[in-house]
Amino acid sequence: NVGLAEQYGVESVVAFSIQPNATGGIRLRIEIDEQNPLSQTRESRRKIDGGGGFSHSSFLIANGDDFHARADFPCNPFAWQSKPCAEKKNMRHDWSDAWLQQAAGWKAVKEGLSLHARGMVQNASWENDECRGVIQGSKPRRVRVKRLNASTAETFCSCPENQRSGAMCEHAVAIIAAAREIKAPKPTSPAPVATPTETPTPALAVRFFPYWKQEWQKGRITCKIEAASRPAEESDRVLFEWLKSRGMTAKPLPWMLSLGQADAESWFECLIGHDDIQAGNQTLVFSNNLPLLPVQSQRVGETWRFELMGEPGASFGGSGSNWRVIKEQLFQSNDLNSKVFLDNLFTEKLASITDVQLFEFENVRRSLQPINPSDPLHSWQTQEVEPEWEGELEGSLRQLRLRVKKRYQVESESWTLPLSTPGGFLCQRGDVCFCARPHDETSIAQLLKSQGWQQGEGDHWILGQEEFILQFLSEGKAELQSRFHSLTESPQWQEVQKRLTIIQPSIRLKEVNSRELAVDWEFHSDKGAALDGEKIRKLLTTGKRLIKTNDGKSLLLPKEPWEVFQRTATDLNWQQQKGAFLAQKSQSLLIDYLRKYVDKSLNVNEHKISTNITYPLLQAQLREYQLHGARWLTERLESHGFALLADDMGLGKTLQTIAVMTHLATQANPALVVVPTSLLYNWESEIRRFAPSLQTIVLHGSDREELHEDR
Repeated sequence: NVGLAEQYGVESVVAFSIQPNATGGIRLRIEIDEQNPLSQTRESRRKIDGGGGFSHSSFLIANGDDFHARADFPCNPFAWQSKPCAEKKNMRHDWSDAWLQQAAGWKAVKEGLSLHARGMVQNASWENDECRGVIQGSKPRRVRVKRLNASTAETFCSCPENQRSGAMCEHAVAIIAAAREIKAPKPTSPAPVATPTETPTPALAVRFFPYWKQEWQKGRITCKIEAASRPAEESDRVLFEWLKSRGMTAKPLPWMLSLGQADAESWFECLIGHDDIQAGNQTLVFSNNLPLLPVQSQRVGETWRFELMGEPGASFGGSGSNWRVIKEQLFQSNDLNSKVFLDNLFTEKLASITDVQLFEFENVRRSLQPINPSDPLHSWQTQEVEPEWEGELEGSLRQLRLRVKKRYQVESESWTLPLSTPGGFLCQRGDVCFCARPHDETSIAQLLKSQGWQQGEGDHWILGQEEFILQFLSEGKAELQSRFHSLTESPQWQEVQKRLTIIQPSIRLKEVNSRELAVDWEFHSDKGAALDGEKIRKLLTTGKRLIKTNDGKSLLLPKEPWEVFQRTATDLNWQQQKGAFLAQKSQSLLIDYLRKYVDKSLNVNEHKISTNITYPLLQAQLREYQLHGARWLTERLESHGFALLADDMGLGKTLQTIAVMTHLATQANPALVVVPTSLLYNWESEIRRFAPSLQTIVLHGSDREELHEDR
């Protein structure tokens, strides 16, 4: 099998079988498709000691400045490395899923691939080390991703996430996914083909004519595009591409445009963010955001009345367009819900909305600017209300059903809503708008899924296997009761539980001598009755969770805690004596963890994380959650000697670990990083990049012992 490693951005995999010839030698010919950055052919002759057949071979080919290969055979492993590749890498082929996960994060990758799968991408293309495309929608987005080096890229998109943080968004992932499917045509002859030189994008200035507002009202626009005496910017490239698609760039500047409504609105999209647009001596600004609107407001009952105090606005073409103008600010609003309100406000200078609409039209609310200090809008505020969770259980040991609701309480009024209902307006009390906290259902849904519940219709959840149901009775039910305001049970389900005795364990510690502790188990029922420990331990050795008794009832045994305890006792070589286990006092921290796990009081994050830990040697700015994770790791390692940080792909676990190493690693106390072979040099480069003060050595290969001794 020949595999091109996905971690390095190579997308194709070639598989074949190899048989030795009669003399016991083999000839390996590895051919890389020309769309692959390793666009060459490598050959190697080798002899395998002993000859004979072999069942498989495997290669790892790394996508770097050198061409690497490793072949492993059952009879005689060997490895070789070729000379550096002569051909410069084509950045087009470095956009693998693994790289996207690292550059954009799992969430953006998931949403971006979904956009691509739904056919939302148009005109995706490659140009040198750039990827470009358009995302369809009510407002098409032109997206460009420019590769800066092997590990980073710069994203240009008009979406709020990219504008706010500069991060690679789902739109960028979508156009990359679409462009990757483009197959380059193979040349018909080996003769080199000359590549035409691309015309550089000029710096452009847009000049509207003095009568542009009269044209605006009629749904037409005329303007002139001329050369600007400044360096070209990204906004110029957007204009140039639009003009090029309409065949205008073949002529010398200046260019004249006369556009009807449909073409004009497409042109306005390209002008968003461009800084060189003028009409006479006035600078025009095109934007996606509503400008600040000077208003006076009056509240009557549940209705707000607003009067626009400035110059009235005008819709492009009179009506039907999302583009509007106030003075020199031209903007669009794609929110259909607020369209009627804005149309009335801009044309009639008077508009009304309800309390609910004022809450829901967030973009409108942010743009309204009261000119009077005593205006009631100054006093208007929102307050989120946390829900109280309610659950209803019914069913049997074959299937258990749970109906989940959330209840919101404001003074004497309450609202009961299904779990899936998103946050929203609840009520208005004076100047305070009470609203349901958004996304509050996420944590409860995650808890239920972790217990094995599957979502049914509406707000119902199903637990369908006896093993899961018994596990729920043993541990999950108590967790739900701690989170829910109320958890009611049907008479049928109550009757099932009456015939069931849940055995609850606890660990008792007794000092034997100055060096040893006796670790013993105690058992009691869920009703509080003490039980015979020796009999329960014998039942646990059967490996069963549910035991039928002679009186027709059942015992639910603590199977998982007992198995964890047994494995721990074996690993730590605890000797059993008179039913108890003898443990070293030096293991008291682990014993305390075990005791808390058994009695369900374990909270691994129970201590407060210090905010005094800093990482001055780290050459990177940690995000808030990354700083929190690094501090947690540092404290756990210093206080307990062990820690496990688990998180989704692409959220910076490597960087957090490097931060901890800058804090703890020294010449006398080095850190050891154990990773798969394919990630060795990635870690080395990341440490060199973010923590150059740390010296690194890669211990890999047959000479690893010599390397270790040399250091």
